[in-house]
Amino acid sequence: MVALGAFAFFRTPTDLFPNTVPPQVVVITVEPGAAARDIADKITRIIEKEVNTLSGLKRIVSTSRDEVSSINAEFYYSKPIGEAVQDVQNALGR
Repeated sequence: MVALGAFAFFRTPTDLFPNTVPPQVVVITVEPGAAARDIADKITRIIEKEVNTLSGLKRIVSTSRDEVSSINAEFYYSKPIGEAVQDVQNALGR
């Protein structure tokens, strides 16, 4: 019985297992010499504003530090990752 269970487990297609990681797109920008406050005001907030208009967006988490901005856009599971990436790229191109 155990052997049959192990055999069935390894033969089960992986697409039957649920996706446990929601689609996420990370945008990282670097501006050498810029202070964290300038990064937040001139880069992070502008990107957040554009990305926040996207459909299927669950939440945005961002960090602004000296020279670096990091924005993590998390989407609902129903949003295909390829579509999420394309939407973010389009939003950044506006």
